Amino acid sequence: TASTEVYNMVESEMVFVNKYVPTHASINIEAEKTLSGRALNDGEFSFGLTEVDGINGREVENGIKLYSANDADGNVMFDEISYTSKGVYYYNVYEIEEALGGIIYDDTVYCVEVTVSDDNEGTLSAEITDIIANGSSVDAVNFENEYEANIVVVLKGRKHMIGKELEDNEFEFNMYNSNENGDKIGEPVTVSNTGSSFEYEIEYDESDAGATYYYLVEEARNGEYEVIDNEYGLNYDGRHYLVEITVTDNGDGTLNADVIKTRDNGNAYEELIFVNNYTDITSKTVYIPDN
Repeated sequence: TASTEVYNMVESEMVFVNKYVPTHASINIEAEKTLSGRALNDGEFSFGLTEVDGINGREVENGIKLYSANDADGNVMFDEISYTSKGVYYYNVYEIEEALGGIIYDDTVYCVEVTVSDDNEGTLSAEITDIIANGSSVDAVNFENEYEANIVVVLKGRKHMIGKELEDNEFEFNMYNSNENGDKIGEPVTVSNTGSSFEYEIEYDESDAGATYYYLVEEARNGEYEVIDNEYGLNYDGRHYLVEITVTDNGDGTLNADVIKTRDNGNAYEELIFVNNYTDITSKTVYIPDN
């Protein structure tokens, strides 16, 4: 647009002064947010935009400073920036770390270059002419985050020996992948006793959330009896335990595991208990536990 001002001058001379005032230009700077490991929630991540005096430059005093958040689809849009004069402007765009549980934040700082042009016909136009990240030009502002969650489930078992002292690593226990029917799947994981106890450690991560896993645990055995020095025999415990573990994600970097241990008699138990009997074979006296 143009304006005209009229001034009274000496000797009644009239002077016309014109001002050139182009229409302003505006632009919205956008970013994209991606999250792997879990679903992205609306508004849970925050981002900042600060005007700087160039690539790798310092913050402009009294310059533009904006904040925004992502939507459920990962879109981030900052408020409109208006321009009244041509030139080249720079903005650093960054993610604000807010210590959400399980989140690995993206510390990339993007420098967005905006060029404002004047067509000399009263119109300004603004466009993004470059985006710099880590010293190189990129196509877009994209913040990539990862979500991680894990839990270690410890299955504890106890071994009781009747008739002799229990020694470390004397017995082995097999844990098979299984199904709800208690079928053995694949090769087992085998552990030995330490004193009267043994345990398995099972690790789960965020990819396991929402799933239920089954394991079958039994005592490893070489037969009905193992003869020692041709005088004494060992009676193995034939019970089986079906372990059902359901994993859920708390959404804060932690998982929850609901564990149910069911013996082959249909009863649920807190621990995996096995009982062995060390007896004189000639006496035929064998203790059979009730549970």
